Amino acid sequence: MSRPGAGEIDDVVEEIAKKLLAPGHIDKNIIIKEVRRAKRLGIYWRILDSMERALLKAAMLAPIDRYRPKSMASRAIARVIAKIELNTMRGITFVTGLRRALSVAQPPVGGFRSLLSWVKEKINYILYLGRSLLAVYNYFEPLMSGG
Repeated sequence: MSRPGAGEIDDVVEEIAKKLLAPGHIDKNIIIKEVRRAKRLGIYWRILDSMERALLKAAMLAPIDRYRPKSMASRAIARVIAKIELNTMRGITFVTGLRRALSVAQPPVGGFRSLLSWVKEKINYILYLGRSLLAVYNYFEPLMSGG
């Protein structure tokens, strides 16, 4: 398997990030917490489309306290929550570190599952890389812009 191109790496990184940032179980408290967080950060209106907002609102108003893990509603809500998480600082740090880790380290050659297990093993290293890259960029940005 050859090295994937930049567009393919971005797609793989986004899929892995959504898979790992999605919550393990969905209940009403998690949904309410994520909607409040998304509204506070402005993600609710900027990033989510109208169908995703309607899904979250319906899930908050539904008389269901906990969704079954394998149900279609649970998977759809988890995808929306993962989309919210991708646009938070934790998600940005994870994606930045994962992009750098895939460009520097040698991930296993194989399918998506082997890459996902490799990322789970290296999660602390990936988060360290992301924090380091974001801190260095924020430190040197004023110097690079001439200010």
